[in-house]
Amino acid sequence: MTPFERDTDNQSLARRPDFSGRPWEQVLLCLGIALSVAIQSWNPLLGTLLLGAVVRMLLDRSGSWVSGLVIATCMAVVGLVGIGMMQQPLSAFVAIPATVSALGIATLMHVHRAGVTATSTLIAAMTVLGLGVDATSVALQGSNIVTVMHGMLMETIEASAGTGIDATVLVATLEPIVMHLWPMVYVLSAMANTLFAASGARIVATRGGTGPVRIAAFDAPLWSVGALALSIVGCGASMANIPYASVVLTCSLTVLLSVRFIFMLQGFGVLLAKLEQHRMGCFTRTLVLLFAVWIETMFFILSIVGLVDVWANFRHLPREGARPQAHT
Repeated sequence: MTPFERDTDNQSLARRPDFSGRPWEQVLLCLGIALSVAIQSWNPLLGTLLLGAVVRMLLDRSGSWVSGLVIATCMAVVGLVGIGMMQQPLSAFVAIPATVSALGIATLMHVHRAGVTATSTLIAAMTVLGLGVDATSVALQGSNIVTVMHGMLMETIEASAGTGIDATVLVATLEPIVMHLWPMVYVLSAMANTLFAASGARIVATRGGTGPVRIAAFDAPLWSVGALALSIVGCGASMANIPYASVVLTCSLTVLLSVRFIFMLQGFGVLLAKLEQHRMGCFTRTLVLLFAVWIETMFFILSIVGLVDVWANFRHLPREGARPQAHT
């Protein structure tokens, strides 16, 4: 057995099993990684959840997380090759972002570094990777990603809007918005892949002292405020007829809406902390949360509360020196 090691999250000691005397377990986990990647070809979210779980199990049972990650990566490549052989090379190409997301978040959680900054960086990198993969595949077909995504989204909106004058007006109103917000599809996809992989990795975690995720203790890092400010400046600058104004506006809006999710979690953290403080019942808490989801969807109220909480500190969180970050 490997020696005991210190858990950096809660200062507790946990035993990490290895494969000593049980090499067949490593073989099964390696096969599980390849199979999970293959499952992504017909059910991407289920395959990503399973991949995150199996990679975390392999890392937790390996003597070194580096060697475990190398093995997991090699088996993931085997799974991608299998997808390409069973279907077509493009299918394997498209599955790369979700696969890398699962490998990344499982590794971050294993080494206890899945904080807000690290997870946000992973999501941003996977957004760029997903966009690059699709842009490359579309370019090989003689088109460009902007035209293809704009066309797909507009077709979806037109099908949902129906027919008639009101539907035509609605489609015409949404078209310029879609033209600048289409990259959010890749942001949301990266978020979903990371969330499902993290859920699988957390379920099978073998290290001791793993407590529940407490959104009530979530605290946004200060860099999110800077990103918000830069995105607002970018939106304003794009209105001044600067070079590549359309690209600047698209990038700024994408960053603005992406950072909004951080402040939304901050706002929900404030709300949940208050609910815990007043010891509200399950039924009342459910009604409050449903109402909170509605007002956030309609008016961004919780996002605003989260932004204000960065300075107001409604929950009186310890912020002396470096700001703490909630871990996944």
